[in-house]
Amino acid sequence: MNYDLYIERIDQYATGTMSDRERAAFEAELKENRELQEILALYRESEEVIEQSIENNLRAQLNTWAEENRAVQPVATGKQEAKVISLRTMVTRWAVAASVLLIAGFFFLYQSSQSLSDSALYAANYEAPDGSLLRGEAPEDPLSQGAEAFSNKNYAVARTFFNQIPPTVPSFAEAQYFLGHIALQEQQYDEAIAAFDKAVQANDIRITDKAEWNMVLTYVAAGRTENATFKTLLAALAGNVNHSYYEQAKELEGKLGRFGRRFVG
Repeated sequence: MNYDLYIERIDQYATGTMSDRERAAFEAELKENRELQEILALYRESEEVIEQSIENNLRAQLNTWAEENRAVQPVATGKQEAKVISLRTMVTRWAVAASVLLIAGFFFLYQSSQSLSDSALYAANYEAPDGSLLRGEAPEDPLSQGAEAFSNKNYAVARTFFNQIPPTVPSFAEAQYFLGHIALQEQQYDEAIAAFDKAVQANDIRITDKAEWNMVLTYVAAGRTENATFKTLLAALAGNVNHSYYEQAKELEGKLGRFGRRFVG
């Protein structure tokens, strides 16, 4: 989202300092440009926060003034005078402070929203297998060659090896799990989802939860968080307290529902 390109025009539009022609052009663009719509919404959200802050500060300042005016000070003439308050000066200070806060708040909200992007959520949750054997450490393990190739990021060799594991052998689920990660590393998302699904369907209790969670993360990596299958799977994990990734699924579900997601480009 290129807010640098829009921020000055948005500020002029919001403050009414555009000419009639500029305003008409801006509003015409606003109807077609979703990015501009989202940045304007973010700007207004920041404004609301700041207005509330100013209102609270004004209330506190007025209370302070009231207290100061009650405690009048004696002067040389023997008369008592209330403290003279320059409202114009205070309003000017508030306006300057509000402008600074608005810009700061805008950039803060924008930067915060970036941690909620699909790529950021994926990076925060994904862990590739380190290549260690899922079935044990015995050198006779049938997956050792493929696991070593995966660990060395020799994905072509690893893929060829794991594709040779038939569904009839006990290590099939693990092979599909590795194939899912290979495809995910290469951004072959459909292939990764299919492999993780095969690992789940193999019904190996050591692999099922891992495969389901990584299938969820594949959808996130692919930017498919509005996909119905993704939503159903994530809801199932987040609703199952016995799932190995229950906590992670709940947290991911919560972040996907946050307001800041509206401004992720």
